[in-house]
Amino acid sequence: IWKTDGSESGTVKVITIPDNFNYDSYPQVIAAIGDKLFFIANIDNSSYGSHSLWVSDGTQTGSVMLGNYPGNYTFSEYIVHNNELYFIKMGSPFGAMALMKTDGTASGTVMVNGINIGYPRSLHSCGNYLYFASNGSPYDEQLFRTDGTVAGTIQLDGIENAASLREYECIESNLMYLDGLFPQTVKYTNGTTVGELNFDVVNAEDFSEYNMIMHLGHLGNKLFFSARTSQHGEE
Repeated sequence: IWKTDGSESGTVKVITIPDNFNYDSYPQVIAAIGDKLFFIANIDNSSYGSHSLWVSDGTQTGSVMLGNYPGNYTFSEYIVHNNELYFIKMGSPFGAMALMKTDGTASGTVMVNGINIGYPRSLHSCGNYLYFASNGSPYDEQLFRTDGTVAGTIQLDGIENAASLREYECIESNLMYLDGLFPQTVKYTNGTTVGELNFDVVNAEDFSEYNMIMHLGHLGNKLFFSARTSQHGEE
């Protein structure tokens, strides 16, 4: 890991991650929070990916490993929420996945939800909560929110379409998202209750791929969306 202030003399090596017997360490920067830089590296003799999580303040002594997960483990989906880094740890056995967070210390690098919740993904920060989808199968999706504690990680809603949480907007601490296949429904939550917005633009009885709300967007406190119908196409 190197750092630079833009000059030749100010371009210096911060730390060297030990190489493995057969594979390089491949350090990858994933996020920065304040003066802390987070990165992952593979310190095991493995071709399965990066297994260790590190933090650095730009000095050699301030570059430390926060956690090492030997075996077929790797990380994905990094997001900063309330000055902490959240990420998904995934690997064996059976593709087990868990939502983790770190405050930049080894003791503060902890699991937020148990592996028994399912397969967390699609992390979104909105207001005081971090939202994520989790499922036991591609057809059994639930919406969860967490305040960063195990006790504060709860299920909010069941989602009919496993990909629906990818279409979302955060408006005044309310998460807006799509639910359903054909047609899709716009729902919203403040982390406690779930509501539904009804738009008279699609026919709920026309169950087809040509009848659905397509995309969400927002400007200020106003929600915008596009819809497609069999009669008018996409508007």
